[in-house]
Amino acid sequence: MHDIEETRIGKFGLPITSPISDCSPKTLFFDFDLGDGYSCIPSCTIPNGRELQQRVHVGVNPNYIPTETEERTVYGLRLRQKRNNAVINATTFIDVVGKHNNIVLDMSSYPLQLNKTAIDDLIVATIALKYAQSNTVCLAHRGQTQSNAIYHSIAYHESSESVTDENGWLRQHPQVLALPWKPSVRRAERSNAIDVLCSGVLGDEVSIGQWQQYFTEPVNPLTPEDRKEWLAKQTGVVMSSDAFLPFRDNIDCAKQFGVMYIAHPGGSVRDEDIIEACDEHGITLIHTGLRLFHH
Repeated sequence: MHDIEETRIGKFGLPITSPISDCSPKTLFFDFDLGDGYSCIPSCTIPNGRELQQRVHVGVNPNYIPTETEERTVYGLRLRQKRNNAVINATTFIDVVGKHNNIVLDMSSYPLQLNKTAIDDLIVATIALKYAQSNTVCLAHRGQTQSNAIYHSIAYHESSESVTDENGWLRQHPQVLALPWKPSVRRAERSNAIDVLCSGVLGDEVSIGQWQQYFTEPVNPLTPEDRKEWLAKQTGVVMSSDAFLPFRDNIDCAKQFGVMYIAHPGGSVRDEDIIEACDEHGITLIHTGLRLFHH
């Protein structure tokens, strides 16, 4: 198993997409993991400097086939529908609209002109939407989701998600990667200190003197100019939405955070406004024709 970067939110469980070959506990702490098979004997406890903690290992059954229908009971009313068996792949993203038609697909191979990374990111983001609650947008970059958000206001959840994406990109700033940590600083403390640096609250909500105690030498906080310059370097981000984007400010907001490709079902009476906004910003817009609502 490769090194895993734990999420700062919801660390009780950890899904792993590859078979686990090394089950020995190292620096991560979580209560259970869900993995695609194990080639080792999972350890039952985690010696983490505190009391030994139980870890539950759950293996995925590769032969499992879900039922064709799903049932739910809502206030005594039983509802049944066909399960969402949509397959998300490169062909999901062939309907490029607007004048930025820079995607040429060859159905006998892989998409030609849209780079493979963008297609992979669109697939990752859209699969994440398939299993998320309705009214969700998801940003992806370099093969992994940056964030996702679920709100009744698409404009609000897109803005909130973009802030998460912004902080994730700031964590890759050279100054952040080169922080001179004291050897005694633990993993969680490092992550918290980085969050403070990237969120822009240093000197406001958190005192600089308190924050500096983690380092072997004085560290200069990121200035607004540093943040703006670094954020401008983030490009190639994709955004996928499980419902049509209703307003052009959704596109204006996405552009601020390096989004270059947007996929959504289309079909809104405001489609022309969305297409026009994407054309203005040089964003490739794709209509999937696929609504991935999950209630």
